[in-house]
Amino acid sequence: MNLPRDVHDLEISEERRAFLAQHWSLVRFEVPSAQEGSEFQYYLVGLLRDFMLWLTPDNEADATMMENHPTWNGNEGGIGLHVHGVYISHCKMYLFDGREESRSPYSEFQPWKGVIFRDHDSQSNTLKVFLIADAFERFLKQKGLEHTRHNAKKTR
Repeated sequence: MNLPRDVHDLEISEERRAFLAQHWSLVRFEVPSAQEGSEFQYYLVGLLRDFMLWLTPDNEADATMMENHPTWNGNEGGIGLHVHGVYISHCKMYLFDGREESRSPYSEFQPWKGVIFRDHDSQSNTLKVFLIADAFERFLKQKGLEHTRHNAKKTR
């Protein structure tokens, strides 16, 4: 089996390419929960770890790294993982826990709970961010977890 080695090796349809061209390389997921503070932080990190391992056990080392070094409320953390046989790196992940410090321009400066995935290298490389976001959304739906996805649509 000849798997793509890099996200740029993937073949995507013209329709998908046109859709991606309308968006920035940033996707925000609100993940509501009754849990607060450090309890929510533990929950979200565990959820992301489960997601990474749900994709493939090959993500074990990256999941452990993410779990041991989470960053919160506007501080960026890196993420690398295998999605659909492709290793995606240089992606940023921002975790928000609903405290006052979680206000961001992406939440109209209101506190919120969830995660942002964005590309580290380029604002125009939406493919790898959307591969992660699409997989994360499938994972959340399969788990029956409430969530809201916000794609950053280009306005110009």
